[in-house]
Amino acid sequence: MKKRIRKKLHKGEFQELGFQVLLKINLQDSEIDQFIDELQEYYYQYGMSSCGGGYPSEDNQEIYELSFLFTPQKRGSLTEQHRKLIAEWCMGKSEIIDYKINELHDLWYD
Repeated sequence: MKKRIRKKLHKGEFQELGFQVLLKINLQDSEIDQFIDELQEYYYQYGMSSCGGGYPSEDNQEIYELSFLFTPQKRGSLTEQHRKLIAEWCMGKSEIIDYKINELHDLWYD
């Protein structure tokens, strides 16, 4: 496959990797925006972007379940180091009851 086509299809050296993070947090409705702002401020400085959202847990309405897909801000891929940065941030937050950081995966074809 020619380089131009690989670039267009995000294949080979142009593959872009990211990861998903699942969080369970114990916060009031009014505190969730501040929590997400803190998270965004943290990951943005490391060249990451995210999209996602959340909802109250079915088991306990006081617990929110959030899901984020982390991607690079520019073309390229995230690395294991980016996953470790998010894990360290999560470990430092007492309002996070549980979290799961999925493996790196292809953002275009996974």
